[in-house]
Amino acid sequence: PAEVAAVPGRIFRVENETYSVRDPKMGISVYMADTLLILREKFPKAQCVMNLRSTPKILNACSKEGFRMVDMPTPADHWQRGNEYDSDLKKVIAGTKELPDVITIPDRINLEKLIVVIGTSLEDFERKVLALNAAVAE
Repeated sequence: PAEVAAVPGRIFRVENETYSVRDPKMGISVYMADTLLILREKFPKAQCVMNLRSTPKILNACSKEGFRMVDMPTPADHWQRGNEYDSDLKKVIAGTKELPDVITIPDRINLEKLIVVIGTSLEDFERKVLALNAAVAE
């Protein structure tokens, strides 16, 4: 995780401009770093991840763009405990043959409903994020 760069806080969009509160830093996002490292165990080509709030508009954009999507399971009581996120992610990845473009994370009491966008390079990642941005802006 210390070798994974992340943007602290949220990246947000105002009209057609995108902003972040701070510059990227190394080793500050345990959650996304762990996600990337878990993905790389099976899919070493995974290089970039970003979590986005999951909304119907973003999910529709993912479908419209033809992104390969896999869904993490919803816990029985909607509560995420300890390392359940990591173990659920490992189970989902174990059952996939190809690196997905997007993993949906269900609504959990202590974790908002998210999607994780995955890229195999900065160029691939940029293409996916810009495609989602354009599809959502329509």
